[in-house]
Amino acid sequence: MDIKKYFDTIHHDILIELLEPYTDQATRELIRKLLNAGYIDIYNLADVVQRAELGLPQGSLISPLLANLYLHQLDLFVENELIPI
Repeated sequence: MDIKKYFDTIHHDILIELLEPYTDQATRELIRKLLNAGYIDIYNLADVVQRAELGLPQGSLISPLLANLYLHQLDLFVENELIPI
């Protein structure tokens, strides 16, 4: 299965909430700073920095881990609700 624009649609607040059982407050704050850092659009220098409440920076070493943590909730739903054993 392929989820279209998956990395671009991850909501930051929900992701930080999902991190609570696994991380301490300092780690969550650091990850939020990473998510809110924005990026530079070299093709549109009039609007240099873009920031959003959605999406993970692609190419970051931690992005695949965070994306899998976020997607884990869907896996649990499918396993427990849609295909109960």
